[in-house]
Amino acid sequence: MKRYLIIFFLLLGISKLYSQGAVNSPAVIFQFIEKSPIMYQFSELKDTILPPDRSKNVLENKYRRIVDGDEIFVIEYDDEIFSNELYILGMSLLNSGNYDDAASKFKLLYENFPDFYKALTLQGLCLLKKGNADDALDLLRDAISENFIDFEAHLLLADLYDEMGLIDVAIRHVLFANIINRNNPEINNKRLEIFKKKGFSNVEWFFVPQIKYKASKSDVEMIVKEQYTGYAMAESLWKFDDEYRKTKSDPDAEINLNRTYECISTHAAAVSRFPMYFDTPEGKCFKAALENKMVSEFVYFEIILPDYPAEALKLSETRIHKIANYIINARGEVK
Repeated sequence: MKRYLIIFFLLLGISKLYSQGAVNSPAVIFQFIEKSPIMYQFSELKDTILPPDRSKNVLENKYRRIVDGDEIFVIEYDDEIFSNELYILGMSLLNSGNYDDAASKFKLLYENFPDFYKALTLQGLCLLKKGNADDALDLLRDAISENFIDFEAHLLLADLYDEMGLIDVAIRHVLFANIINRNNPEINNKRLEIFKKKGFSNVEWFFVPQIKYKASKSDVEMIVKEQYTGYAMAESLWKFDDEYRKTKSDPDAEINLNRTYECISTHAAAVSRFPMYFDTPEGKCFKAALENKMVSEFVYFEIILPDYPAEALKLSETRIHKIANYIINARGEVK
């Protein structure tokens, strides 16, 4: 009975992905594999593929954005601002502990460059260092109101709300920071710290399909751990099957959501045969995402953003909130 319930939730969670036709269902993937002139075969992966070190694949806080209806325009701050005397002097004063004078320089800088919302964050940081939490709170809220992707402002607010005992609000802001700058070690550590205070699971894990390939024009060997056979089947078609690739739009794109959704949906259909997978942190989160119809949020946080963190800058506030809900429901509450 447990296995049938898992299959039901898996199908419920992925059905929308291929109902519109852009993403092939697992059944179609299996048919392509069977009918392909390429010989596909499996062998067992003996070793474990470790996640790459992404600690340097992080964003600098040098972007603002303009939201015009459904359109989002990401703009990099002008180099002129960072070479401005007020910025340089303000940073020097901040680093030397002269927070009053530093704050005044950043205030002047913002007056000269009213689109440089990071100046609000820097003023807020100075006030926090001085112990003026109330005024800092106002400045940091203003920074986020003007530029939601200011992850430093979110992180400072997370610290501030944490100290105030407002743990749920702190969680939201640390998650916003984590989504916007996915690989930043300081933000990741703060998420785990606040999750622990809340009583959430703070086990860190990374989605790393355990798959290797050996391929020629006529043969593809998928070297896998058995729970990733479905993922490997879909991915191998996108990688190696020219006839299949012809049916797809931009198959070589670095980011192709249809490709990722096909891999994930086929993974979901196949992994139901391996119930022990759902006892792992990854499996628990994947199952929670499927049950709560958060597959898209899983895809972004666990697959897209770790490799392409700048994609977060283009996400709407609504989407970022939904991803935060996924993290709470799956990574936090599922133990």
